[in-house]
Amino acid sequence: DSESHLVASSVTVPAKGFATLGRNSNTGLNGNYICDYQYSGFQLANGADEVILIAPDGFTEIDRVEYDGGPNWPDPNGASMVFTGTASDDNNDDSFWVTSTVREQTYSGSYSDKGSPGTNGQDQNLVPLSFGLNLKVFLEGPFNGTGMDTDVNTIMDLSQPYSIAPWDYPGTENVVSIPNTNIVDWVLVELRDATNASSATGITVIGTQAAFVLNDGSATAIDGSSVLQFDLTVSNQLFVVIYHRNHLGIMSANALTLSGGVYTYDYTSSITQAYLSGQKSVNAKAVMIAGDSDGFGTVGDNDKSVFWETNAGTRGYLGSDLNLDTEVDNLDKNDFWLPNYNSTTSVPE
Repeated sequence: DSESHLVASSVTVPAKGFATLGRNSNTGLNGNYICDYQYSGFQLANGADEVILIAPDGFTEIDRVEYDGGPNWPDPNGASMVFTGTASDDNNDDSFWVTSTVREQTYSGSYSDKGSPGTNGQDQNLVPLSFGLNLKVFLEGPFNGTGMDTDVNTIMDLSQPYSIAPWDYPGTENVVSIPNTNIVDWVLVELRDATNASSATGITVIGTQAAFVLNDGSATAIDGSSVLQFDLTVSNQLFVVIYHRNHLGIMSANALTLSGGVYTYDYTSSITQAYLSGQKSVNAKAVMIAGDSDGFGTVGDNDKSVFWETNAGTRGYLGSDLNLDTEVDNLDKNDFWLPNYNSTTSVPE
């Protein structure tokens, strides 16, 4: 019909997500769903109707759903229609719509109408799209000019080592045995969703995984070969932070680009690949800076007095073993801690 409504306030629909428009925004009365925008003056019919989204210029069509109340579209009685396609499917295709069979889990009322306002609902398939992450990064300590040495491969922890401060990562990544001899160490991979690098602070984190880094710089899943996989929706742009237990953390200087379902980024090609050039160049390759034994983001006195001096002359999987050769000795102090003294991480807090 000819009814129209001007959305008079800002309503943000996140990429591959949704916003809820309704006639009642009072959660105490509407069944406890969050209404992003309350409208009035018209209502949608149960039979044939259409919803057409027009741009502010008054004529550019953004999207539409034209349902017919049967025979092609569902004709619900006491329920709503729900979209069962993926975020990439056409929501104006009747084959992707069905009658809802459940009430959303957050509903707190006693009415029996089925539907899912305000959530994806159990009938729907609007799950975040999965994507891969193909990263390359070098650690200064074990870097040998072309790749990285794997001396700690046989003694490294079988569970991710980032559950302690300052990382406090609660992930349960672990292996029964180290999958292959090319693995150098564990790293922590953090994803941030922001409009630009400077605004990609800690509050923009959307996902984190512990991973392995191989001698060629590849960051892999804990099987030691696959690219990392995330089930997340990126609303703005994706920036990636890499942490290591005794190297300064780095963040990508540029937003990653998605191609074929995989985001790819090579930190090793130039120090400018890290935000604020937070790496150093060794043999024409960019490497993460060694010396941060406590992981708190600065190569400082504590890294020497508390960590190196305590462990000097010992062997093991230790934070003060800066070159990852299984032994804490003068090489760690003189070749890495001292040259990098006072260096700090460039990752935005």
